[in-house]
Amino acid sequence: MNLKEAGPLGIAQIIAQKHLLWSTERIKNKIEDINQDASLSRAEQAEQVKDILKEHKSFLGDLDRFVTRSGMVDMVAYASRLAEVCGDKTATAMALESLVEGILHMNHMFDLAVKVSKTAQTAKEQVIRYTARHGKHH
Repeated sequence: MNLKEAGPLGIAQIIAQKHLLWSTERIKNKIEDINQDASLSRAEQAEQVKDILKEHKSFLGDLDRFVTRSGMVDMVAYASRLAEVCGDKTATAMALESLVEGILHMNHMFDLAVKVSKTAQTAKEQVIRYTARHGKHH
């Protein structure tokens, strides 16, 4: 199916398939690199492959749910997983934004406190100079 014939849902299907294919190819290439590494023993290769599969367990489980028997991507499952991931990333971004705003606000409050302190010091110095010139009871 090409993009011109696909229509909106078909285009989404093609994008999802490409994304899943690219992701699985990356995992497959990592495993092949490990299996071809002559500096590793068979036990080390098996352990590293196990680690990669463990690292990608969630994705591989999702992949199993996404791909139907006909080889098509279940767009509802795929979209819901993307929404979940995006929601997590959005929540993290919002928390970081709040943290940055809090730090900037604290910086502003610190600058304000320094200005108030300097103003108070200046006022104190003026009172001392005034009383030195005019005495306490003028």
